[in-house]
Amino acid sequence: MPHSLGHASFAAALQHYRPTVLFSVPRLYAALLNASGTALASERVDSVRLCVSAGENLPAPLSERIRAAFQAGLFNGLGATEVLYTVVGTPPGNEQSGTFGVPVPGVTATVRAADGLPVADGQEGRLHIAGPTVALGYIGRPEAAAVTFADGGAYTGDVVRRAPDGTFTHLCRADDLLNLGGYKVYPREIESVIRGVEGVQDCVVVGGRDGDGLEQAVAYLVARPGSDEAVVRRAVTTAIRGGLAA
Repeated sequence: MPHSLGHASFAAALQHYRPTVLFSVPRLYAALLNASGTALASERVDSVRLCVSAGENLPAPLSERIRAAFQAGLFNGLGATEVLYTVVGTPPGNEQSGTFGVPVPGVTATVRAADGLPVADGQEGRLHIAGPTVALGYIGRPEAAAVTFADGGAYTGDVVRRAPDGTFTHLCRADDLLNLGGYKVYPREIESVIRGVEGVQDCVVVGGRDGDGLEQAVAYLVARPGSDEAVVRRAVTTAIRGGLAA
């Protein structure tokens, strides 16, 4: 189900189509749970036997809420365009909240240092994926390809840690991209729109967390001396709505 749908459409589709396997991103699950209060109506979700979550990091508390609300298995996975599909995931029935699981069959996932060498369990590093579905490179982008496609596979851009039991935990991105519901957003894209607003002297956009532990873009602004901050704030909001994708 596209996560551009609001939680009301999401809930209506659940009731109408009664899916047995539900695919979504964490923030749409969160929106549905938050809008429904403490529990979802059982007749709305009793058809679901498996919830699948991907696209962004799934915090442990939200993972527990999803399982409790749907009374179903939960597959939390990590994939990337460069590796084609979900390459690491939590086996339903053996979920460990706060992790994104273990490599799927045929995939080798390792944690590597900046020099490309694997690090020991418990240490953080870049996630490296090797397997038959890893892309050959980027067309017309040799420099970017050399950074991503190296050491016999591809780096996903995620900083992770592997536990002794083989499960992986997501820590952050290795770059400055914000992962907002599966959309990869550069802070400078937002900053360029904000800086074009009259009355804005400077700004910076950073990653923050909402009440569900999901990543959010947070803008800090400096108004020009003598400007009305409330007016500047409204102008910035208008510029963001008109100049950026929803």
